[in-house]
Amino acid sequence: MTRFLLILILAFPWAESTLAAEGVFAVASTHAPVLNTPDFRSVFGGRDGMTLKKDPCGQLRALEFVALPGTVFRIEDELELDHQKIFRVTTDEYTYPSKSGYFIDARAVTVTAVKPPERRKILPSRDAILTSLKSRAGTGYVWGGNVAAGIPEMTSWYPPSRTSSLSSPDRSLWQLAGIDCSGLLYEATGGNTPRNSSALVTFGTGVSVAGKGLKALTASLEPLDLIVWSGHVL
Repeated sequence: MTRFLLILILAFPWAESTLAAEGVFAVASTHAPVLNTPDFRSVFGGRDGMTLKKDPCGQLRALEFVALPGTVFRIEDELELDHQKIFRVTTDEYTYPSKSGYFIDARAVTVTAVKPPERRKILPSRDAILTSLKSRAGTGYVWGGNVAAGIPEMTSWYPPSRTSSLSSPDRSLWQLAGIDCSGLLYEATGGNTPRNSSALVTFGTGVSVAGKGLKALTASLEPLDLIVWSGHVL
């Protein structure tokens, strides 16, 4: 059994709109960025079609996570911005409260009136998870990112006004190529672990670290243990 260190140490367990009232659902047909704003164009392009809406740290704080193919959403509302259909959604895979709501681009999903089965989750083997984690050494950090290779469709759905003038770092960020701390684990486990570090605090089994010195603490660690504290996971 693999364990997660939590500073605390946690053990990894293997093993209403009309639309909402009608029960309309959507299934991610590709990697689907989930934002906390419906205005995708303001994030990817802005007024001049070339500006990413970055925070002072250079991150796109509008991004919550990237839903994996097969993720099921309940459509709560439908909007049209810049001639593009946007859905306000909820999903059991990301249940954190939001004052603004969560939004997806309709082009990333397939709509159905019949509730589909939840995304099939197959936990990779321990060795496969470790190999995936190690392979991400040197990967760029993207707030809310959990697809290291990125989403090429983003530059097609929201094309920069001058593609040839887009810098390489901005092109990667435009395509959300990179991962954050919990996204690293989410990608490696095929979306079997919680997508937010706050949920990892209670994930798995805690291992007592009280009274242990550095040597004893280090000796107690095993591969896939997680060190978790407010807002971050290691």
